[in-house]
Amino acid sequence: MVPDPKLVNGTCGYGYKLCTFKSFPIYTKGYRVTVGCLYHFMSEFHAHPFPKQLLIHRLMLWRALVLVCTYMNDVNALLMSLALDKEVREDPYPIYGEFRALGPMVRANEGFAVATNYVSSTQVLRRPEFVKGLERRDHYLATARPSRRKDFPPSMLFQDPPNHTRLRRSVSQFFLPTKLESLRERLRQIALKLFGEIRDSGQCELISSFALPLPVWVIGDILGVPSKDRLALQPDVSKIAKTLDFNFNEDDAVQKEAEESSERLITYFEELIADKVRDPKDDLLSELVSNSASLDEPLSNAESCSMAMLLFAAGFETTGNLIGNATAALCHSPSEYQNYLDGRVSTKEAVDELVRFDSPVQLDGRVVDSEVTLFDVTLPAGSFVITLLGAANRDDMIYKDPDLLSLARSGPAPLSFGSGVHFCLGSYLAKMELGIYLELLRELKASVSIKKYLRKQSLTLRGFEEMYITI
Repeated sequence: MVPDPKLVNGTCGYGYKLCTFKSFPIYTKGYRVTVGCLYHFMSEFHAHPFPKQLLIHRLMLWRALVLVCTYMNDVNALLMSLALDKEVREDPYPIYGEFRALGPMVRANEGFAVATNYVSSTQVLRRPEFVKGLERRDHYLATARPSRRKDFPPSMLFQDPPNHTRLRRSVSQFFLPTKLESLRERLRQIALKLFGEIRDSGQCELISSFALPLPVWVIGDILGVPSKDRLALQPDVSKIAKTLDFNFNEDDAVQKEAEESSERLITYFEELIADKVRDPKDDLLSELVSNSASLDEPLSNAESCSMAMLLFAAGFETTGNLIGNATAALCHSPSEYQNYLDGRVSTKEAVDELVRFDSPVQLDGRVVDSEVTLFDVTLPAGSFVITLLGAANRDDMIYKDPDLLSLARSGPAPLSFGSGVHFCLGSYLAKMELGIYLELLRELKASVSIKKYLRKQSLTLRGFEEMYITI
């Protein structure tokens, strides 16, 4: 049994009492390390200077907090584990089970609540009482608009009806399945070219060689982004994506980089949209600016620019993560992969299960617009509810043996692409891109093995920074 932390006599000279938890030293400012003071403690930790000899214990300190948190099995403790423990981020699914064991809806500290399973997450994503609600919380607005320009509008990702409806309607026709199917052969040719280079060498770093370039080239074709610019824009998109994460240890440098990247992308897309006005082509951005005048409420130039940035970024970040996660899942389940190669499972079945098994988007959030009681938990207006999409996709009340990859699985659609009015506009495209990748693997009867990898340290967007494979 894990012992309680115990205070010992003496201080370190800066007013911080020394606690011990097993072999880990923990420094607090006159508090026992309990769940009730974790949030306060973390703010204190960053607000006060530490002597050099104490700073070296920072990582051990965080790990000790995580051990205390996990042992206490409290929702705030589990949130801290997700935020601070790299091992948990590497594989969050066991701790998701602990969240679900606490109940479908659990109130946390500081005006937060957590929807832990499939049914509760679905209701939060679909019910009108739960909104993006940017005007209710200024710090979420700052995340939604990383640019320094105060007049630059947040993307539709962070807006509610009716404005969200107006913005989404302006581009939704370009992402209808029938429209996207007309691009399938072009998409396949791009994939064949990229995959051919991998096959010839027999090894590669999959993320930079295929998983990101494929969707970058595809969304670039759809939007009308010049070929020479597409890959060069990707690093700025990735820096902005980091600000979508829930982070108890916010890094000012990360926010500054995101602001600078946002400024560069805004400038780029403003110039590109101006070019489309002067010389329209057969692409989405040209049609967007030419058709805007016919809308009941036309998009402003800033809204068109914001839309272009969102579609370009979302067009490859999600798919890049999805391809990496799917590759890892198949390599760790060789019998299921062999079933697919042998044709015992359809591509559609395989795609649906891989999307469920390790979602590229692990969580989402909503603000409570008006007080609501859900699963016997009353949520005041202004509360923020985290929906654990990854936990919902492993809910054993919905899926049999959810922690096993089963490519022939049937059941409800997973929540990987959300639900309700904010259901991912590009979900069909992302699944089509993953499907073409899988079909290439099957055509070649490709044996894939992972030599080494580096996971992204993100709560929200789950994927790989690097994945070295042989094929």
